[in-house]
Amino acid sequence: MSPNVVTCVYAIALLFALFDHSASQPVLTHRGFMLDTARCFFPKSRIKLMLDMMKNASMNVFHWHMTDNEGFRIQWNRDNGALSSHYVPDIYSHAEIKEIIDYAQARGIDVIPEIDSPAHVYPFSLEYPECMLQGEPDNFELSTSPDVNDLRWDLFHEIYPNFTSKYVHFGHDEIGNRATEVQKSLDFVQTVAQSLHRRPIIWNDPITRQGLAVSRNFTIQAWKGDAASMQSILSAGYQTIISDWNY
Repeated sequence: MSPNVVTCVYAIALLFALFDHSASQPVLTHRGFMLDTARCFFPKSRIKLMLDMMKNASMNVFHWHMTDNEGFRIQWNRDNGALSSHYVPDIYSHAEIKEIIDYAQARGIDVIPEIDSPAHVYPFSLEYPECMLQGEPDNFELSTSPDVNDLRWDLFHEIYPNFTSKYVHFGHDEIGNRATEVQKSLDFVQTVAQSLHRRPIIWNDPITRQGLAVSRNFTIQAWKGDAASMQSILSAGYQTIISDWNY
C-alpha cells in the first residue's frame, strides 16, 4: 500500500471520528498496543507520534517491550552501561523514559514496561556469560542462581519504579522445558512485584507449554495457542489479556 493511500485511510478515519458524537463506552477496558523497541529502535519523537495515534483510536495501554535478544536499549546504572553500550546511541535514558511516560499519561494512556526474561536475554551473554543457564545455548536463558537473581533484582528495581502503572511485565515467553527453573523464576518475579507493589504480567507459556499451576496473582497475557488453550486460561480464573499472535 502506497504512503498516499495510507494517508488517505487515516484522513477518512479521522473525518468519521469528528462526526461521531456517540456517548457509548468502550467494551474492553484494556485496549493495548505493543511496541518492540528491542528489535527495532524508535526515537522518542516517533513513540510520541504513536501515542497520539493511540489516543485518536481510543487505545489506553502502551505495552513497551524494552529488551530482547536483539537489544538492551535502556540505561542501567548498575553495570555502568556495559549492556547498553552494545546498542549506543539507540538507548533510552531514564529522563527519556519519564518524558514518554508523562506524554502518554497526558493522553490517558497507561505505560506497561516489559523487561523480558529469563529467556530472550542474548545481551546478557555478552557481558555476563556466567549467568546463562547451561544447556540452553539457543535460548539464551538466565539461570535462577542467587547471583543472577541479585542482578535481575537490581535491574527491575532500577527501571520499573520509573513507571506509574500498577502493572509490570516480566516476559517468560519461549522459555526452555525445565519446569523447575521456570517455577523458580516465577516465584522470584512474584517477590519482585510484591516489593514494588505492582501486579505482575507474564506471557502464557508457563501455563500452556510447561503446564505449571501459576499463581492467580499473575495477569496472563495470552499470545500463542489455540482457542481451547486460551479459553482454559480464562476458565481457570486468571485476569487475562488476549493478544493472539495470529490475529
